Amino acid sequence: MKFKTFFLVFLAFLYGNSSNPLTGLSSAHAQTKAKPSNSATSKSNKGKIVSPTPPIVAETPLDRSVKPLPQPAPEIRWAEAERWELDNGLKVFLVPNRKLPRISLSLVWDYDPVLEVSKAGLSNITGDLIKCGTANKTKEEFDEAVDRLGLTLSSSATSVYASALSRNMEPVFGLVGEMLTQPKYRQSELERLVKQSLSNLETEKSSAESIAERVLSKLLYGANHPYGEIMTSAGLESIQLTDCEQFRDQYLRPNCAYLAIVGDIDRATAERLTRQYLGNWSKNAVPVHKHALPTAQQGVRVVVVDRPEAVQSVIRIANTVQLYPGSPEVIPSSVMNTILGASDARLFDNLRETHGYTYGAYSSLSRNPLVGQFRAYAQVRNAVTDSAVREFFFELNRIRDTLVPNEELQGVLNYLNGTFSISLQNPQTIAGFYIDQERYKMSPSYYRNYLQELAGVDAAKVQDMARKMIQPQNCLVICVGKGSEIGPKLKALDSDGQIEWVDWNGDVTEDPTAIKLPANVTLESVLNQYIQATGGSKAWSKVKSMRTVMSATLQGMNLDIIEIKQSKPLTSLTTVKLNGSMVMSSDLYKDGKLSRKSMQGDRPADAEEIAQQALDALPCPEIEWLAQSNGKLKLGGAAILNKEVCARLDWTYLNGNIESHFYNLRTGLKVQTVRSSKGPDGKEASNTSSFADYRDIGKGLLIPHKVNMSMGPQQIEFQVKEGSLNPKLKDKDFAH
Repeated sequence: MKFKTFFLVFLAFLYGNSSNPLTGLSSAHAQTKAKPSNSATSKSNKGKIVSPTPPIVAETPLDRSVKPLPQPAPEIRWAEAERWELDNGLKVFLVPNRKLPRISLSLVWDYDPVLEVSKAGLSNITGDLIKCGTANKTKEEFDEAVDRLGLTLSSSATSVYASALSRNMEPVFGLVGEMLTQPKYRQSELERLVKQSLSNLETEKSSAESIAERVLSKLLYGANHPYGEIMTSAGLESIQLTDCEQFRDQYLRPNCAYLAIVGDIDRATAERLTRQYLGNWSKNAVPVHKHALPTAQQGVRVVVVDRPEAVQSVIRIANTVQLYPGSPEVIPSSVMNTILGASDARLFDNLRETHGYTYGAYSSLSRNPLVGQFRAYAQVRNAVTDSAVREFFFELNRIRDTLVPNEELQGVLNYLNGTFSISLQNPQTIAGFYIDQERYKMSPSYYRNYLQELAGVDAAKVQDMARKMIQPQNCLVICVGKGSEIGPKLKALDSDGQIEWVDWNGDVTEDPTAIKLPANVTLESVLNQYIQATGGSKAWSKVKSMRTVMSATLQGMNLDIIEIKQSKPLTSLTTVKLNGSMVMSSDLYKDGKLSRKSMQGDRPADAEEIAQQALDALPCPEIEWLAQSNGKLKLGGAAILNKEVCARLDWTYLNGNIESHFYNLRTGLKVQTVRSSKGPDGKEASNTSSFADYRDIGKGLLIPHKVNMSMGPQQIEFQVKEGSLNPKLKDKDFAH
């Protein structure tokens, strides 16, 4: 007897013919009535102990291995938003929420995308200036008011968001209203924001992800399209205060804006506050722009950005799409993309779980009233870049060519059903629905019918969306990685067999794999050229000690790196200080040992770190390398850095990690060092230091006075403030 049948019989024995003891409801197994016995039988059994008659068990028991069929999608209900419009055209939506004593204001501007031409970045700067003071308050005074109210405040060229306790609603409306109706842009703030943007731009140069995004935008949409513009140093530096004021006056107007108020506030109060503090915001005609659709890709176009120091490649595969917000295709296309590129979906399962190429592979699909985008993306090892792209294409074609199995489809539908339902718990989401419905002329029932529409998506619709939204035969493939390793293998994937090489701005550059070192360039000649370019071996041999101080600013704090070295015995101490006094870390190399201290405590050094510090302790490591490299240093080939041909020298440590040094063949100077390593999790990483502005520090010896270091995602440019040769150092100077 099956266990479940025995279990039901046992329950019946205990509870007789009563209702199912587990639920109190009738069931086919537990609610079948026992037939009354006939009189003869009753008499014959009189006075005897008679076993109870087991209930009749259904011939087809409940099969718990079969999932229940999905129930019809429920009708979604939520409180209607209050809506009103001010005389200046500002459209206001109120979604009350009494659960927490908070309010939030979300303002969205809706205007056509603007082509900024030679001043790309203008809208970004203007959006940041919004919260940098008013006609009545300097930035410092404005920031104090924000802090006093406990206000969360952000601004951009498309939106403003403010959130605070509801007891502060009056001053919050007042401050936001003052910011929008009484703006005052100041030159000092513009200069600060431009400087900050220039710094971010420098950071992007060493970020493969940022480079991939820049190049993808420019090549997918075109340089003359609003979505294809990229920021440049020249463009940012050309932005004037009058440009920002003109942009504000033209586009940041109430008659093209929507305001959502969410929280612990009633209609009467909200309407009074909006009219009082935003009613005098003057409206103006907003320019209208028409933009042609980007030229569609013809064939597979493979574009490579060379980063000779990279240990991984960043992959982007993309094509433009027409997916208007609110269109009938949005929901089924979302289902399709979730099946393909969500976490633990097909791309993830293939590239990570099956092949181990990456830590994650995904796809995204953007809806946009002008032009949207489909993309698939990942970071993979250089050695498997071409294989990863092939697997991407395999999955993109599979979802187009074959119907999705019902079980896989139903799992995704359940997931999207759940995430949508959970999102409704946030009143901010509901407020966004009302803005979307009016902004994009959507049906008032669009979001209320979402679950019904979702439940109606079948495998045929998924395949139809895949064929419309994904174009693996006509797409753009961007790969940012070590060109010499990934380039030759990618040629077979391009439709014409010829890949394109571009720089980080998307401009055509030379094929680095075609650049060869001159026949007379050797390991020894590169080292000799550097030694001579920086002062000569004779001058360097007279250096017994050195002291340098490098400074940088990080998030408003001063950071100093103080380094002292002496050659006999070989000793060095590197100290990192914050704001001139607080010691963050110090590394002492002495007697072949390395001691590392930091604010988090002492940290033991491994063999590789000791070997690295031994090299760094030398006044001029190249002299030692020239004398004896023990086979650890090899000539690695040519590379293009800053549009100049460089020779690459690779130093291999005992654990297999590589440190690459790049020397400009024209000047002989070292321009970059890249240290590649594997973390405890096996993930490869690299740290880059770039060198520039070589200057004399005495005796004709040159050292770089600008050093750009990568510290995690941060890029920090250090300036040498002090440099001295042969200072008299004592043991106490190396106190650690």
